[in-house]
Amino acid sequence: MEKPTIISMIKINDEWINQNDAPPDIAHQMIAQTIIRAAANIGFKATRKEKTA
Repeated sequence: MEKPTIISMIKINDEWINQNDAPPDIAHQMIAQTIIRAAANIGFKATRKEKTA
């Protein structure tokens, strides 16, 4: 049996593109917003840590 290939798609400007082909800064921002929104839906609050180094 072959190992499955996982392809992560992201929708930008109403067009689905491979996440690896998206500009990294846009992809990171969209993923972070999605995680924060999902956490808020189940009752968690997102906070940012200040960098110490």
